[in-house]
Parts: sequence; structure tokens; C-alpha cells
Amino acid sequence: MADLSTRYRVVDTINDSLVVQGEDHTNIHRGVFFSSSDNEPILGDDTQEWMIRVTDSAHLRMTVSVAVDMLFDFYGGATIAATGTSMPVANRNTFSSNTASTTCFVGPTVTDDGTPLLRVYIPAGGKQTAAGNYESFMEWVLSPGDYLIRVSNNIIAPASAGRAGVILNFYEPV
Repeated sequence: MADLSTRYRVVDTINDSLVVQGEDHTNIHRGVFFSSSDNEPILGDDTQEWMIRVTDSAHLRMTVSVAVDMLFDFYGGATIAATGTSMPVANRNTFSSNTASTTCFVGPTVTDDGTPLLRVYIPAGGKQTAAGNYESFMEWVLSPGDYLIRVSNNIIAPASAGRAGVILNFYEPV
């Protein structure tokens, strides 16, 4: 086994124990963990959509925040006529020059939703981790294709205007 002591401390020198870090933390250090986020207004009885285009594979965790009661839907295999506005994707290791092959967009033109994968009701002012969170084992392992995120503001009539935000954290296996 290669000696990694000059680059990584593998043993805690105080109590002589093995240091273990989670997979997400390791992937950040490896420069293969990325984040993208967006926050949009949603008028009463309206929807907002985001799209994720996976070209290789991605391990995704999503967080959705809303200001009024909303419904969150996640679809795989969506048919997209136009991608919409590109969202910045940041490498969580700013020392790394790696870039993500997965891309994210807000406001795509959707011609077919695809296959429903997840539906979650998010109560007013709440924050719901729709598919896991930073420390959770719940993640979506996405194959190549287009994925649609839709937040609908039509749960209660008449619906109030509000905002919805998404945080997309993912890593790409190398």
C-alpha cells in the first residue's frame, strides 16, 4: 500500500485511531462533488420547473424550500424541447479544476414529464429534503438522461404567491 502520510493523515496522532470520513467528504476532497441552486417566485396557482441533464451518471441529493404550501414532483426521462436558463454548477473543492458533466437549468420547455419518481407535499414555510440531505444515505443514482423537478403552487385555493428554491448536490463517479 502506498504511503499517504505526506498527503493525508490517516491516523489520529493523539489517540492512535483510524480517521474515517464520509463518502461525500471524500468526494469533495477528490474534486468530484458539485452544487447548483436556484430560487424563483411562483405566482398563485402556478408552477416552476428545473431540469437536470445527466450525460454520464450522477449521485443526486435535492433540498427544496418553499414559502407557501406547495407540491414537489421529480420525474425521470423527461422530454425537453428547450433547456431554459443555465444554472451555475460549482465544484465544492475550489482547489480542483474538475468540471461537472451534469448540467442544471431553470425554466425548461417540457413536452413530456417522463416517469414519476417522487411526489412530496411541502407545508407552508417549511423546508423539506425531497430526496435526502447532506448526511443521508438517501440519494438518487441517475443514469444518463433528462430529469424534471416541478414545484406546484396549487395545493390550496386560492393559492398565494410564494417562492421556491432548490439545492442540487451531486457527485459524479470517475
